[in-house]
Amino acid sequence: IVVPTPFKAKNEPDISFVQAATLGIIPLLKAGNLYIIESTSPIGTTEKMMKLIYSERPELTDKLYIAYCPERVLPGNVGAQ
Repeated sequence: IVVPTPFKAKNEPDISFVQAATLGIIPLLKAGNLYIIESTSPIGTTEKMMKLIYSERPELTDKLYIAYCPERVLPGNVGAQ
């Protein structure tokens, strides 16, 4: 999942894009799939998405690989320094 995570009021991260993308792929997930969030997101987002997936697809509980891969560069801002 690679989506924007803008800030809401009071500098709170908006994870609604991560949630929407996750909801979009839930019907496609199969046991053994790897789900990775590669978006700047606050601590706990990966666990929240795991709970969302398993609440919608309880038959996949503990049958998916779930990870977080932090962004190393700003998308669109990669180039020679």
